Amino acid sequence: ADTIMLVDMNTSSGEINIISIPRDTRAKIEGRNNPEKINHSFAYGGPELTLKTARNLLGIELDQYVLADYKLVREFVDLVGGVDIYVPMDMKYSDPVADPPLNIDLKEGEQTLDGEKALQYLRFRKGYKDADLGRVRAQQEFMKELLSQSIKLGNIPKIPGMIGIYNDNMETNISFMEMFIYGIQSFRVDMDNINGHTLPGSPKMMDGLSYFIHNQGETEQLLEDIGIK
Repeated sequence: ADTIMLVDMNTSSGEINIISIPRDTRAKIEGRNNPEKINHSFAYGGPELTLKTARNLLGIELDQYVLADYKLVREFVDLVGGVDIYVPMDMKYSDPVADPPLNIDLKEGEQTLDGEKALQYLRFRKGYKDADLGRVRAQQEFMKELLSQSIKLGNIPKIPGMIGIYNDNMETNISFMEMFIYGIQSFRVDMDNINGHTLPGSPKMMDGLSYFIHNQGETEQLLEDIGIK
């Protein structure tokens, strides 16, 4: 669970809300004695346990998940012709032992990222002043641009290719028919109504480890404001 996002699509209002849950968020994980980082839940019990952990953390009904492989991002971005985005800084980092290996080399500025460069942009984390929160904002901006540039009438003929990429690189408990309906409905979304949020809270060192501690009151208010709770 390198990246965790809660996505709510309101087909009545044409609004999409994306709430990023920092991977270091301290949460109670079923079967563990003490709270841990929420991304540990994936190692312990896969997407089902991560879904359950997020549901308990937020206190909302949450039943569907999509687990996307890195390859999905690369192939989908290439299919839609790349993503136009402003890279906020020179991004250079190498980690040959990462899975998959990291070799990031992007220059600051407006550009069109192909699939491989999009992965570099999404996986970069070392240069942000506010660490993982900066990466979260960059990922949200990428998601908004990807949705905006994908949900165009001109891309409707590419739907069969999108479905093929999803089937090959995605694990989900959403039925094929539901996924197909979501895909069709997404073309009715107003691109100005894609809103990005980060789980309210702040970083904190505890027992020598860096955690993100969410603010429960502000979280409940956020969920109420966007109509999830």
